[in-house]
Amino acid sequence: MKNHRFPWLRNRTTNNRKCEKARNIKEKRTIEMFSTVSKQLVALRSSASDNRLLRLYQNGSKSPENQGFPGFCYI
Repeated sequence: MKNHRFPWLRNRTTNNRKCEKARNIKEKRTIEMFSTVSKQLVALRSSASDNRLLRLYQNGSKSPENQGFPGFCYI
């Protein structure tokens, strides 16, 4: 620890470091909390029907408009 000319300045410096460390810990916790919540929302929103539609759109030859209805004959 650097020797300061004024003892109150030394105490103030250590207090600033403590506050900075506490702020960093709080920021990390907040970031982790939001990333966990967003991961849970993504898992909640992705369902089997969404995945099926995604596969249909990824497969270029089979778009939903070109599939037709089962049991329906086009002339």
